Amino acid sequence: KKTYFLSSAKWPSYVVGFKATTGTSLSPFGAYAVDLKDKASVLDTWGPSNIMLKVCSLGPRSSYPGGVQIGTELTTGSGTVWAYIHSGSYLVY
Repeated sequence: KKTYFLSSAKWPSYVVGFKATTGTSLSPFGAYAVDLKDKASVLDTWGPSNIMLKVCSLGPRSSYPGGVQIGTELTTGSGTVWAYIHSGSYLVY
């Protein structure tokens, strides 16, 4: 399956990455900005699978027809983590 980088025209060297929140949030995973310029650093803790994203279109039977889902495959091979917005929040987790 194809995977993608999600970036913006305003900050082209940054992409979205998914990572475990390690107890810093109620959600087990969060979406973060990752600077590709830092990817060659020895201190880089972002693996390539964390920034290679799946983009899935939601079908006509979905609650959000025409929408998209954005997620990443877990490195353990145990599934996909999908981004979502909590009710009462504009933050993406």
